[in-house]
Amino acid sequence: MRLKRPDSNVSEMDMTPMIDMTFQLISFFMFVVNFNNDLTNETIHLPIAELAKPVDKAKLEPLFLNVNKTGMLVIVGEQLQVQDPNDMAKINAYLKREAAVIKVNMAKAGKAAAEGLEATVIIRADQHAQYGVVQDLIRACREAGFIKFSLRAERQAK
Repeated sequence: MRLKRPDSNVSEMDMTPMIDMTFQLISFFMFVVNFNNDLTNETIHLPIAELAKPVDKAKLEPLFLNVNKTGMLVIVGEQLQVQDPNDMAKINAYLKREAAVIKVNMAKAGKAAAEGLEATVIIRADQHAQYGVVQDLIRACREAGFIKFSLRAERQAK
């Protein structure tokens, strides 16, 4: 019985450099991509402020509230008029649900919510929105138990 010799002309491609390049591209894009929640609604044009600065890291995930130029609160695919009593009830219900979730997270971390909720409410109001709308929104947040607020602005380009 005669055995066949393996053909010595067959060559195989070395995949190591290609796999190495793939991992380098993945790591590059992980460093470059900005996973910032600050830009939750790009239709809102923030006011310009010279003292605007980046936010320090919060202990808990912040609650973002976006107010467009007509005074509508934009939350999770829904727009609610802040000064309308019917929509204000929906806003209060939304804020109470968010506060309940934060209280549960604080309880799991062993912290009491007696003094107020630790999560920061970040209000991103359009530069043409009326300030009274923002005040009404802050008042509703305080009634839900939030005590820390931050207003967003853009730094003026030099």
